[in-house]
Amino acid sequence: MPYWSGLNASWVGETVQGDNCFNWTSDNSGFNGPIGRAEDTASSVIYDSGVVTGCNASMRLVCIEQ
Repeated sequence: MPYWSGLNASWVGETVQGDNCFNWTSDNSGFNGPIGRAEDTASSVIYDSGVVTGCNASMRLVCIEQ
């Protein structure tokens, strides 16, 4: 099940405006946000680089502390 993680491949919060749904204030499908996948056991549990998800997608949000 995919969820919004907010982290990039380096496990750092995504800072590029168009890649974090404009600081999580936009639901525009033209912008993206990083997702993870709960069913995975690799690094894609935090960041799935194979998926581009528009900010208009309805998903759960997972809070991750580093």
